[in-house]
Amino acid sequence: MTDLMLLNLIYTRISHDLSNLAGALYNGTELLAEDPLGVKETSALLTQSSTALMYRLQFFRQTFGMPIESTEDKTAQYLSTLSVSIEWKDCCENALERAIVMVLADQLTRGGKIIKNEQTFHAIGEKLKENTYLSERLIGNEKNAKPEEAPALMAAHLAATLGKKLTLQQDQQELRIKIENL
Repeated sequence: MTDLMLLNLIYTRISHDLSNLAGALYNGTELLAEDPLGVKETSALLTQSSTALMYRLQFFRQTFGMPIESTEDKTAQYLSTLSVSIEWKDCCENALERAIVMVLADQLTRGGKIIKNEQTFHAIGEKLKENTYLSERLIGNEKNAKPEEAPALMAAHLAATLGKKLTLQQDQQELRIKIENL
């Protein structure tokens, strides 16, 4: 995979994940202009959307941007912005771990929990997405990749850069991604 292809996929994914929140902010400002009496309801919408937008931007910067030293991990805040409820009590220590959490969160269609246990991450949920691409993306195969697959490709890229490989195990209600040394 070329760096440009990965960059294009990541940019498209980030744009997609931020567009709904930006649209909500835009619509909220229009509502204020049209109905100044609805300030309370509109203010709540604007506050919720702007907070979620900030959480996602901070998480994306930590995951896809230049490394930032001594910054609080934003994974929990990012997960709180998703449409499904995901339990997370751990802390990601680097971009690779955040990309893996993002991959796992994408697989939980009805919510669930993500657990970090040493070098293995577990997503446990009532229903996981059925996919055929994930194991291929986690080894860096970008053939016909889509923007929603960018976190898995980013994880594969980061793992390779760090001299590690990712392995995937899945059953009906659990998905495990393990970080192993090459």
